[in-house]
Amino acid sequence: MNSVALATIFAGYAFFASAISVNKLILFSLPPALFVALRMLCSGLVLLIFHRKTTKKEKVRADMRDLLLIAALTTFIPSCLKAFGMQSLNSSHATLLGSLDPFVTAIYAYFLWGETINVKQASGMIIAFLGILYLITITNPTTTLSARWLSLPELATLTSMIISRYGWIRAQRILKSERYSPSQLNGILMTMSGIYALALSGLLEPWTHIQWPTTYQFYGVLTYAIFVGNILGYSIYGALLKKYPITLLSLCGLSVPLFVHLFGPLIVGEALSANFFIALILVVCGTWFFITGSSRKSSLVRNK
Repeated sequence: MNSVALATIFAGYAFFASAISVNKLILFSLPPALFVALRMLCSGLVLLIFHRKTTKKEKVRADMRDLLLIAALTTFIPSCLKAFGMQSLNSSHATLLGSLDPFVTAIYAYFLWGETINVKQASGMIIAFLGILYLITITNPTTTLSARWLSLPELATLTSMIISRYGWIRAQRILKSERYSPSQLNGILMTMSGIYALALSGLLEPWTHIQWPTTYQFYGVLTYAIFVGNILGYSIYGALLKKYPITLLSLCGLSVPLFVHLFGPLIVGEALSANFFIALILVVCGTWFFITGSSRKSSLVRNK
């Protein structure tokens, strides 16, 4: 793993982080399912048009059952749950809850493939998690190390992460089969998810009560969320899934809440604390431990 590859991974997550903060702004005006529908349909159709000459309809029909399930698990159910949680939580707190992703991935890997993680890798995960835990406590004073009941938005956000991780594990199998390119697969999944979300919005969210914003700023922000957050962000993530092991990507994904915390003052007006940099150092150290702890026999290398 060289510095260029690592920089590419973190750059991809930075795009995701900027879109998360932008999504918070949009959710002030639109209900969750409708926002997901607009974002996914627009993004998916743009990608499908771009790949119209290379997308084989017979291949899509043959994979339809798997694609419909993967779309529900990656970009429909998780996106709706995350949008619901984001409405009530600040962007940093909502993203921080998703930082448990590496541990969920490790549990999936244990039950699905019988994978193990060595002591150095485990130490790296613990160090990185301590950085996130520290950031959680300083960005959300109500979160302590003592047990407390999770609110419905927090529970929705956690469930979103758990479902999404399994969905992307299934998506990675299709990507590695070379049946679709990363952006081509994302176009298919997003279009399907957009249709799902539009149907859900029609059932649960009365459109006649929605007051559509009329400012150019709103539509500029919405365009950014679609093109940067979905088209570019998901395409980069799909390309990373094809090349790098999912456990490594999951750990590097711990940088997303850090990026969101950094973007918060610029986009949403959330306060930035000097403690942010302490958490950043811990996460970087943990990532380094995990990467250098990979062995040739490890499935992390096997998946490359």
